[in-house]
Amino acid sequence: MSQENEKKGGLFERTDREDSPKVKPAFDEDVRQDDVTTDDGVTSKAPAEAATEDAGEAKDPTEVVNERLRERSFEIAESEDDEADAASKADETPEAAPKKTVETAADAIDAMAAEVEASEKAADAASEPEAASEEASKETSEDAADAAETEAAEPEEAETDEGKKADGSAESKLAAEIDEVFAAMPEAEEAEAPTDETTEPEEDKADDKPVDETAKSAEAEAVDETAEASESEPVEADVKPADETTEAPEAEADKADEASSDKTEEADAAAPQAETVEAAAAEAAESAADAEEKAEPKAKKSKQQPKSRQRKAAPKVKIVGIAIAAIAIIYAAFAVYFNYHFFPNTAINGLAASGKTVSAISSSVENRADTYSVELKGRKGETEKITATALGLKYQGKKRVQQILSNQNGFAWPAHLLSGKKSYSAISYDKDKIDYLVRNLFQVSGSQVEAARNAQPVYKDGKIVIEDQISGSTVDQTKLKKLLINAIAAGDSTINLKKEDCYVQPKYTSSSKKVKQAAAKMRKMIKAEITYTFGSDKVVIDKSVFGPWLTVDDNMNVTVDQTQLKQYLYDLAYKTNTYYGKHTFKTTGGSTITVNGGNYGWRIDRDAEAKNLTQEIEAGKVITRDPEYSKKGKVRNSTYDDIGDSYVEVSISDQHMWVYKDGKKVVDTAVVTGDVTKGNGTTPGAYYIAYKERHATLKGEGYSTPVSYWMPFNGGQGIHDSYWRGAYGGTIYRGNGSHGCVNTPPAQVALVWDNVSQGTPVIVY
Repeated sequence: MSQENEKKGGLFERTDREDSPKVKPAFDEDVRQDDVTTDDGVTSKAPAEAATEDAGEAKDPTEVVNERLRERSFEIAESEDDEADAASKADETPEAAPKKTVETAADAIDAMAAEVEASEKAADAASEPEAASEEASKETSEDAADAAETEAAEPEEAETDEGKKADGSAESKLAAEIDEVFAAMPEAEEAEAPTDETTEPEEDKADDKPVDETAKSAEAEAVDETAEASESEPVEADVKPADETTEAPEAEADKADEASSDKTEEADAAAPQAETVEAAAAEAAESAADAEEKAEPKAKKSKQQPKSRQRKAAPKVKIVGIAIAAIAIIYAAFAVYFNYHFFPNTAINGLAASGKTVSAISSSVENRADTYSVELKGRKGETEKITATALGLKYQGKKRVQQILSNQNGFAWPAHLLSGKKSYSAISYDKDKIDYLVRNLFQVSGSQVEAARNAQPVYKDGKIVIEDQISGSTVDQTKLKKLLINAIAAGDSTINLKKEDCYVQPKYTSSSKKVKQAAAKMRKMIKAEITYTFGSDKVVIDKSVFGPWLTVDDNMNVTVDQTQLKQYLYDLAYKTNTYYGKHTFKTTGGSTITVNGGNYGWRIDRDAEAKNLTQEIEAGKVITRDPEYSKKGKVRNSTYDDIGDSYVEVSISDQHMWVYKDGKKVVDTAVVTGDVTKGNGTTPGAYYIAYKERHATLKGEGYSTPVSYWMPFNGGQGIHDSYWRGAYGGTIYRGNGSHGCVNTPPAQVALVWDNVSQGTPVIVY
């Protein structure tokens, strides 16, 4: 199309049909309607229609347009050269598209016509600044149209109604086609301009352009937007699918061709007025220039940003892909490597195996099993050396080393880099040898070993105090065995028992809460005071006695030491028991004697008393009472005075017997006691009547004798009648005495029977 226009001398060609000239556009990509419809529904004439009324002289519109386009082509070439230089400095990215040079006006028109459709699509999706710019352009175009109508009112009144319609339609179409040409030029330049965000501001570019170029651009855009407003839907429907946007201008162009062929005569009549179209368009565009310049930078920036982001995104994607590929190669290489080599920070029995193969480390481990030794260091500086033989060490073989390598999983090498040191063992030990070794170590069983002891409260000098703990030097054998096994695996050559805390430590210290609680309880217990009564005699058990019995167990539970308590009761019983003990006795002759032995008297029940005494001490009681007894006498006037005033008194030396009841002597008779010459003497002591029996038969070795009254007091010895004797007293018991009984005259024995009872004391001396 551009070549055809060059041959014909410009953008428009003249076709003569009959006698009416017709103006035909050289391209029909974008056809505008004749009139502009405002929001109020009022149809305004295009600016070109009003401008024809003021034309100075009648020129062929084709010549006018071609002349202006030729001038415009030179200006475009110069402007593109300047912008190319500026763009090459501002945008250094390799993706910047090279600029296209427009050599002729016709070629420029071809290029711009091809981009008009794309520009309109971008304009539909423009941001709010573009919408504001379009609104301002519409208002300015409407004002210009109103002014043109006013100026052209007088010439139009002279014409007929039919001529007005034809002239207005022809002039509007002609003005719209010319304005679209000029409107396409700056849009083409804008599409070719660099899109980098570093492009110099629009204000600076506007200053560099010639004044007429800026005005023409604004003129073309204002007329173009005015035409769009008349043919498009409301603003809300500007964004349309791509196929509709492309097909609409083509349909409208076809309609424009049909309309122009039908109205050839109308176009010829409007030819004289077409010469003034450029002036009217310029006048209309001047008023819209200011609003367009404000909206243009923002619209361009919104169009440029997506292209800039696309250019920047491409190298980023490429770099990320290269990085991922490199990481994958490195990962795979190390995974293969660590299938045959040990991970970093790996040790086998203390030998560094990092990066080594199984063969490289095996011989070293085998040598370690033969030459290993470990030294024990005690708390006080004592040392003991333990050899591999004593521990029963044995190399497990290359197979075990290979197993360690196989278990490490080479594909997990990244995780292992973040972990700490890993130790493995390929040496076995003899558990029995280690047990025997530990038991017999000098530091375990030597005489210097001191047992550890907890801090504890104790009774001292009448009060409770807390004694500090004792660390001691007793070795924890279980812990020492574990340390030896770990040392073999780690290849350690020294075990410091103190640093490893291998000694048995006290469970409680002087500051422990339980120790303090135990001390508080003991301070309460030492307030107890138990007083035993033995007739007129008393024994007091207070803190001075039981204070040392107070102790604590391993869990700081306060207890009364039962061993010490029972020993005390044993000693007390030995001193106070009269059962088989001693008694003080005042004889009929008036002398006070001590009678020892015999089954009469008092005996403390030590088991029962230990229980009672413990409870009273723990409760901190203050009490006075008799002890618990397992045997009791008739009375207890004092510790040893327990016979009372009802008893039987037998004097061996006097061969005499007295019976007292309630302090009164009721029987006084001579008797014959056991024969001392034959070893059958009556046993001295304090006894009691066990029971009374009438008509009993006394049997013994070589005899069987019936009696009328039988009152035993010491086993087989007792009081009974002896009808076979004619004399009593004197020295009969020496050679002709009894088998041990007290032979009583028959006349006195019934009286004795009547004044004694079971339990009546019998004192023999």
